[in-house]
This record gives sequence, C-alpha cells and structure tokens, in this order.
Amino acid sequence: MTNKIPDFTESELRVVTAALKERYGEEVESQLADAEMQIDNDSDERVECPVIFWHKQSASFMVYKLGQKRYSARYFYTLASSFAQQRKIMTKLVIACLPFSWCRQITRHRRQAAFSV
Repeated sequence: MTNKIPDFTESELRVVTAALKERYGEEVESQLADAEMQIDNDSDERVECPVIFWHKQSASFMVYKLGQKRYSARYFYTLASSFAQQRKIMTKLVIACLPFSWCRQITRHRRQAAFSV
C-alpha cells in the first residue's frame, strides 16, 4: 500500500465546512481520517487516502481525496451498507458534499440548460 495523496488543504476544509453549513443550515462537526481505497479498477492495489466524514440525519458520509482535485463520496446507514454517490470521480469537492438528490438535480438542470440554447 502506498500513500502519495496529500491531506486535505485548509482551502478544501473551508469548502467542506461551507458546503455542509449550506446543506444542513447549521454547523456540522466533521472528522479527518485515512482510509484504504482501490482507486484503479484494473489493479488490486489499495491506496491510503485522506477522508473527511460526518454523521447527520441517521447516516454517515465520507469524502475521499483521491488526488489533486479528485474526490469520491460514500454514505452509509450501517457498516454493512455502503453506497457510492456516483461511480465517477468528482473534480469539484463541493459537489461531493451536496445531498445526493441535489447532484442528480444539478446534472439534470445542466443538461436541460445545454439543450435550451
């Protein structure tokens, strides 16, 4: 296992704090940790990634930093049930922190706007 991914920067942490406050309408306590993640589907190698996580509304949320401007999000209700927000890697940290239904709405809105020009 290798660890080549830098920790969340102060700027990234401010983005998460602001996104969570916007999302929930109040300050949300988050924690920093490290987790192993298989980044490349074609390899069995696991990489140690910085993670920020929080618990709200009976669910736990995790955002993995996979590299510079590369993030992945997961949420779960129990340790046995982990769900990916999206299968693709996100390049905007704030998107990883939004409610999962908002991400679908944003994507749908952007597609509609692209075709309405």
